[in-house]
Amino acid sequence: MSRRDRPQNDVYVFMSMNRFWPEKRLDIIVEAASLLKKRGYKFLVQLAGSVMPHIPESRIYYELLQKMTKDLDVTDVVHFIPSPSECQKFELYRQCDSALYTPPNEHFGIVPIEALDQRRPVIVCDSGGPAETVIEDVTGSKILKPTGELLAEAMVHHIKKQDWPALDCDETYEKQRARFDRDFSLRGFCAHIDEAVAQLFPDLAAISSRNRRALA
Repeated sequence: MSRRDRPQNDVYVFMSMNRFWPEKRLDIIVEAASLLKKRGYKFLVQLAGSVMPHIPESRIYYELLQKMTKDLDVTDVVHFIPSPSECQKFELYRQCDSALYTPPNEHFGIVPIEALDQRRPVIVCDSGGPAETVIEDVTGSKILKPTGELLAEAMVHHIKKQDWPALDCDETYEKQRARFDRDFSLRGFCAHIDEAVAQLFPDLAAISSRNRRALA
């Protein structure tokens, strides 16, 4: 559902969907929230994701983030939603105006794909898989490195940017979905593999093609 097709939020809502884990760098979201609050912006951050109480690193990091929100006086604008259900997760996507995905050097990153599916712009680190799946100022924004200051700048840009035509308009959104299916889906990946094999081993590709026709 496009943001235009659902009730508008009273304030700009950001949503992070990630495991509470140190490498995910959720701490820079809290830092960015502090900077935006000091600058007078009206917004809300929903920090959602799985907490693994049986794993000390996850529990400790979750508690550290809660302490950070108190120390930086942002408990009113940063809300925690631990271990949401699948139904809750996609409701959070529908409610938000932009998604946040802060881990650097992720191999792929499912959140930018889920954000595209829910027609929400996303802010990511300009590294790893998200650097390829997100198009700057078309389907989201990229920050050069995970810092609170850079994230805050990107969040301000999203607050001020009224329209994301590639996501809000049905026709252009379908073009973005087609791009994803072509370049990043399992079907697209298999097609790229087939093309690479055909270029490297044209004789083998010809045999495979004849076999497929024989089975048709």
